[in-house]
Amino acid sequence: LAPSRISRLKFSSNLVHQRLKGRKRFYKEATVREDESGEWEILLDNRVLKTPARNKLSFKEKTLAELIAAEWDFQTEAKGIEPATMPLMSLTSTSIDQIEADRSTTIGKMAKFLDTDTICFMAPP
Repeated sequence: LAPSRISRLKFSSNLVHQRLKGRKRFYKEATVREDESGEWEILLDNRVLKTPARNKLSFKEKTLAELIAAEWDFQTEAKGIEPATMPLMSLTSTSIDQIEADRSTTIGKMAKFLDTDTICFMAPP
């Protein structure tokens, strides 16, 4: 994708989260179903949930779809929708909308930090 398209995706994703925060819960239930390709998708009142950039959000594992549906179910009428309480939704959406959109650039940026990443340090024998 062109850099301008990637910037719009990131900007779009951030705007969606800003618009959702505190918004009244607009659905009654979050459920999962298997789609025609055998992947699992999340439904909010029988409407398929998509990423903030409107990409398909589906999973090979039913458990992950159920966990994200539970994050949506956890949202209350009193507080409204709180994106900060939906870490799996945030991680998967970011992965689909931003990382997959420009995978090589993301890998290049992450590789710069490998020598300082604590998970890469070796313990003495």
